Order: sequence, then structure tokens, then C-alpha cells
Amino acid sequence: MDLRKASFLLLLLITPLLVYLPTLDHELIWDSKPMILENDLLKGTFQPLKPFRMGYWEPTSQRESGYDYYRPLTVLSYMVETHLWGIAPFRLRLTNLILFIMALFLCYALINRLAADPTLAGIAVFLFALFPLHLDNITWVVARCDLLMLLFGLASLYSADRYGESGKPRWAIQAIAAFGLALLAKEAALFFLPLIMIFPVIRSRRLSIGLGVGALAMAILFWWIKSLAIGRSHIPISLDMSIPDAAKTTLGVLGYYFRSLLFPFQYDMFLAVDEVQTFLYRTAGIVFLFGWAFFTIRLRRSKSLIYPWLFMTVFLAGHLLMVFTPIFPYSISTRYLLIPIIGWTWLVSLAIIRLPQRFRFLVSILLLVAMAGSIWFHSRRYVSEFQFWQSAHDSSPGDGFFLVKYAGQLQARGDFIKSDRLLRQTLSKKVKIGTASAIAMQLAEICVRQARYDEALRWIDSIAHLPLDPMTRRTCRILRTRIHTARGEKDSALRINADTGTAISAVKRIEIHLDFADWSGARETTNRLEPAAAEAWRKRIDQIEARFSSSSPEIQARFFHDRGNYRAAWEMVRPFPSLSLTSELDRLRLTLRAGSETEARAIREKIASAGASDFRILNALGNLYLSDFYRAQEALCHFRDSLRLNPNQPGLRKTIALLDPGSDS
Repeated sequence: MDLRKASFLLLLLITPLLVYLPTLDHELIWDSKPMILENDLLKGTFQPLKPFRMGYWEPTSQRESGYDYYRPLTVLSYMVETHLWGIAPFRLRLTNLILFIMALFLCYALINRLAADPTLAGIAVFLFALFPLHLDNITWVVARCDLLMLLFGLASLYSADRYGESGKPRWAIQAIAAFGLALLAKEAALFFLPLIMIFPVIRSRRLSIGLGVGALAMAILFWWIKSLAIGRSHIPISLDMSIPDAAKTTLGVLGYYFRSLLFPFQYDMFLAVDEVQTFLYRTAGIVFLFGWAFFTIRLRRSKSLIYPWLFMTVFLAGHLLMVFTPIFPYSISTRYLLIPIIGWTWLVSLAIIRLPQRFRFLVSILLLVAMAGSIWFHSRRYVSEFQFWQSAHDSSPGDGFFLVKYAGQLQARGDFIKSDRLLRQTLSKKVKIGTASAIAMQLAEICVRQARYDEALRWIDSIAHLPLDPMTRRTCRILRTRIHTARGEKDSALRINADTGTAISAVKRIEIHLDFADWSGARETTNRLEPAAAEAWRKRIDQIEARFSSSSPEIQARFFHDRGNYRAAWEMVRPFPSLSLTSELDRLRLTLRAGSETEARAIREKIASAGASDFRILNALGNLYLSDFYRAQEALCHFRDSLRLNPNQPGLRKTIALLDPGSDS
């Protein structure tokens, strides 16, 4: 190897490392969390064959999330990492980056071989290396499936081309084996099949029946094993629209992909299909089709176009089928352009090498600098899950799925008021069943925090008839239990957690009896446990009862409060006199949590009346409703009254402006 080529390969190794290094230490986001942190295969002993016997999501907390994939090689790579050096976001992404760099070397070797032009291959592979859309495949940990598919898919094509040149069986065997590994990484590797069959024909001008049959047999074998593992063989494609509508939809999606390829410096990682059904996207789709037709016609005159044409055509056509699947929000995504980008950068490189020598280098450097800057700019969306969903929501503010995810992140940050406002905006939108149930559950959770229990129950009841997954049903049961416990409704709480004969249900019922200081009920329920566990629980119940019985009424009220039985706590403190504003506010707080709206209103009016001439009392009332219950309207009422008494409160004006953006206060 000469010094020039060695320097080029070293630069190809170092450049992606330098560009992507700042992005590697961000937190795990979205489905990376269940795959990495909640995966049974990544816990306990190392069992390398186990991922080959189950679906992709089956060992995770998302096992009931719907249609499953089959990607055992990808899961095995996570298992190997866990076994060797444990789980850390930086190392997970570094592994992704190393896989990508390995694929870059293969990509250079393949393009150099097919184009027989080292300069063109060098420009193309560098443009491919820093193409901004790859950020998602490298930084998103679960996108490793795409990188493994890319690596083994390119290896398969390289071997297929070598087989077409030499006719040696070992190259055919390597091509088929690499194709099988690509399939085990991600099912979309199936789109490599026509390329594996065509490449040797282009090289040798003859049909390679053995390689074609072998690759087809590998695809059939993979699909058979996949069907056995996940218990489903069909592809979830649904053409439930008319041909004209399907054509319009396809044009919009093509326009989205074309725009993302043409100007990758600013892009949306994924959009809902409805978001690209606009005049501009459909026009871009028509322009793309005309361009594609032009290049197709020119294939006879210019053989240099056939390979980039194949890379783009086959994979774009394959991924257009995703538009008609229920897989959401992945039906369209820039991640699917991973292989078409090879063809696209190849075409761009063909244009660049036709420039005069002095401009060729300048244009290449300017493009690479712009691409690196775009990667750094867009990497901010992966800093945290909050920023990820905020970016997704900003890119498609009308989409219910992104809005629900963003609202969930707002709740995690304690911003329940903004979350509530966003979720209620989706009520008039058309959303999928899964999104609708998620909206109802989040609104129910917010209502529970606001102590609006009747409304929370209405939200839960509104989705009870839907086909909910076990996790959502469990959340519904937990919320109902919290509500009935808060309102002192023991029988209702027990009824929801009916005895199923399992230790888990028995323990839950024991806890409910304890929430109500029902010692005999708790002891009786221990009989449903194993002897050792029953004895341990009886001792614990005896200890809790002894402490409770010897405590003062104030301590007993605190016991009920801490266990979420606010009604019992409220009943105990109700006879006590309120000697100060603080104790009166505490009484109001507990009355609201007990679900006693009528009594709470009376206490609130009493405090407000006492503070009719004291803005500080009104502020205290407003802060209670805002900070403890996230009730914006009640808080605004008291803050505005306070502002009328004392207009010189700039901080309060800012708070009012945040709660009510349309306010002129």
C-alpha cells in the first residue's frame, strides 16, 4: 500500500471519529431505553443463542407493543457488549461509530472496484461518511441494526461482484453468508437480494444461477425462521386507499425523501405521512420521478450511472412499501435513506469530478464542512429525551404521537400545566388508537395530580373498551386504586385489585388494607401467601399496628397521608382548630387531595376573604393551586386579585404571562 492510499484511509478513519465524538455521551432516548435498560437478555448469564429464538422486543418491556421484528444479530451485539464491558451510552454509540467506519472502508473498496476510479470513490465515500442524515443511525443506539445491515450488505455485494469476475465458488458462499448476516441484523436487508443477483450479471454478462438461487434460499430460510420465532409470517401491508390516493401519498413521500437528499443540512428525521401530503412535497416527488426517468434512459449511454441508479431505485422502491404499513412513526424516515445515499453521493461525485481541478477540491471541502456543521447542529436533539421529543414536536406540531411524547417529557419535568394544554389540543385531531389511549392516560394522570378524580376516572373509562396492551391496563388499575384510596373508598380499591391467586395480587391487597389501617383484613389476606412470606408479613403488620396505636392523632393522620389515604387523614384533622394561615392552607391542601371539592371551596373562600386586603395571602393561595395541584385557572384568579391590590409585582406578572400567554397583565 502506497503512502497516499494509507493517508487517505487514515483520514477516512479519523474524520468520522472527530465529527461524531461530541455526540457519543448523550443519554439514551426513546426505544433505546427498553432495548438496553429493560431487556432480560442483557441481564443474568450470557446466552448467545437465545435472541435467535424470540422476537426483537419480546425480552423487553415493550413485548406487547404490537408487530414485532426479528433482529437477533443486533440483540446479540448488545449482549456481547454487556458481557464484555457493561452498558454505557458512550460505549454503545462508539461501537455504532466503529461499525459505521468499517462499512466506510467496504464502501470505498466497492465503489472503487465498480467505478474503477479512485478519485471518484474517494470523494463519494467522504460525502457518504459525513452525510448529515447518518447522525440518527449512529447516535440512536437501536439504529445499530441499520449499521450492521449496511456492513454485511456491502460485504455481500463486494463478494457478489468478485464472484461475477472470477467465478470462484468461495465468493458466492461469502456473498450468501454476508447476506444472511445482514438479514439477521434487519429485515430490510431483503432489498439487497436483487442487487446480489444483478451485480455479477453486470460484471460477467452472464446469469449467475447458483448465487441467485443461494441468496433466494437464504431469504426464504430467514423468513421461515423469523415466522417461527415471532409467530407471524405475513407482512403488515395494508392498501386501504384508492389507487389515486395511493399515488398522491407515494408522490408526497418521494418528495420528502428527495428534499432530504437534495438538502440534508436541515431535515426532519421522521414525519407522519399526512405531513408530506402537500403541494410542495408532491411537486418535489414529480421532479424526482422525472429525474429518475432521465437517468434510466441514459443508462444505455453511460454505464457509470447503473450502479448508483440501482442503489437508489431498489431501496427507495422497497421502503415506499413502508408507507402502507401500520408501523408508526417509522412509515417514513430519513433513516431509510442509508443505502440510497450511497447512490446519491456517487452521482454528486460524478458531477464534482467533471469540474476543473482547482474547483473540485474546493467544492468537496465546502460540502464536507457544511455536512460536519449540520451533524453538530442536529446532534443537540440527542442530548436528552426531552430535547429529542421537543425537536420531533417542533418538526411536526400537528402530529398527535409526537405531541403525546413531548407532553410526557413535560410531565417528567413537572410542567403539568403546559402538558395538559398540549394534550387537550389533540382532542380534536384524528389519531391512532394507541395514541388516543396514551393521551387519555396522560390526562388521567394529570387529573389525579390535580385531585380532579371524577375527571380522571372519566378519561380512564373512555378507553376501557379499546384493545389496550397489558402495560396500559396495569396503569389504569394503578390510577383507579390511587383515586379510590385517596377518597377513602376501600371496597372499590379492593375490587379493582381482585384476588387472582397470585402472590402479587395478595401483596397488593395487603397494602390496601394497611392504607386503611384494616389490620384484621391485612392479616387475613396473608393466608394467601407462602408460609414464610405470610409470617414475615404478619410480623410487619404487627409492628405497623403497634406504632399506629401508640401514636398521637397528628401522627396517625400523617400515616394515612403518607399512604395516600387523604380522606382518612382529613377526617382526623378536621376537628382540629386552624390557628394560623399556614395551618389553614394545609387544611385546604388536604381537603383537595381527599376529593372534597365542596369543603375545599369553602375553605378557599374563607382564606381569600381574609386576604381581601393582603396580596401576600392571595399569592399564597395562588401558589398552593399552582405548585401543589397544577391548577392554572384557580391560581390565575388569586394572582390577578393580588396584582390589583399591588401592581408592583414584576415577578407575578411574568408568572401570569406564562400561565395565560394571551394576558395583557
